[in-house]
Amino acid sequence: MATTLPTDTPTSTATDSPTNTGTPTNSPTGTRTPTDTATNSPTPTNTPTGTDSPTPTDTPTVTNTPSNTPGNSSTPVETDTATSTPNDTPTSTSVPTSTATACVLPFTDVHATDWFYGYVQWMYCNNVIHGYDSNPPCNTGTPCFKPENSTTRGQMAKIVTLAFGFATDTTGGPHFQDVAVGSTYYDYAETAFNLGLASGYSCGGPGEPCGPANRPYYRPNAGVTRGQKAKMAVSAAVIADPAHWMLENPAANTFEDVPVGSTFFRYVETAVSHAILSGYPCGNPPAGACEPGDKPYFVPNANATRAQISKVVYLAATYPPVR
Repeated sequence: MATTLPTDTPTSTATDSPTNTGTPTNSPTGTRTPTDTATNSPTPTNTPTGTDSPTPTDTPTVTNTPSNTPGNSSTPVETDTATSTPNDTPTSTSVPTSTATACVLPFTDVHATDWFYGYVQWMYCNNVIHGYDSNPPCNTGTPCFKPENSTTRGQMAKIVTLAFGFATDTTGGPHFQDVAVGSTYYDYAETAFNLGLASGYSCGGPGEPCGPANRPYYRPNAGVTRGQKAKMAVSAAVIADPAHWMLENPAANTFEDVPVGSTFFRYVETAVSHAILSGYPCGNPPAGACEPGDKPYFVPNANATRAQISKVVYLAATYPPVR
């Protein structure tokens, strides 16, 4: 059932900057990337500890048969090579682990001891992600996942569409000047548009001339920021599961750098209240200096990694966790 989502801008953008100009706002602002932790457990048998522990405690059961052929596209979702960014140690390890009944995760760069292993495994075994089969980008053998790489906007549209089980909807397409009919991400970008998850950037900016229909640009190869990640994942959850999700608007902000009324405020706060992401403690890079109240930082303009997005989308798509 579709639900109309409140938006932060007059253009009702689901994943984009409210400036709606030719200059993207989803450029990285730092050299380190956070790992988005949560305290809720996605497993039916384990209990989240809520503390920093080196031992994973959550165990999602994954029984789906994996496929290396992505749905609705002859080209794998991971066709856009993203810029590699450093991977940071997570601030908490409420991390799922594999079980004997789970399907085999083939990626040479994702190991059972990695904090993101269970999330990537769920994504792979449910045919949401598929990885790379060549070198480059693989440098540890094939296939690989490249968990530390950033995620493109095209990939994010596909990940969210498939993880939440939205039916493909290309009605009225094409809606974007730079996502042609039959291209890798066409079905997913169009579905996101028709669901109200994405609206793009107005044409007319540098390198984005207006065509006869004045269609906006989606910028499928641009990186997804942490703020956009939160907005798209939360918006999808509100549509898919309105019984457990509604867009919140608290009086105070959790993060120093996501003030009340800012573009991503309501989406970030909704994600925090559902325990699907967190931020950095103040005074520790990439967070800024501690201000009165010592609030943490979210760093909304930093690019999100593929591992981080796997976790946040998994937690949003499978909410509420089974206790």
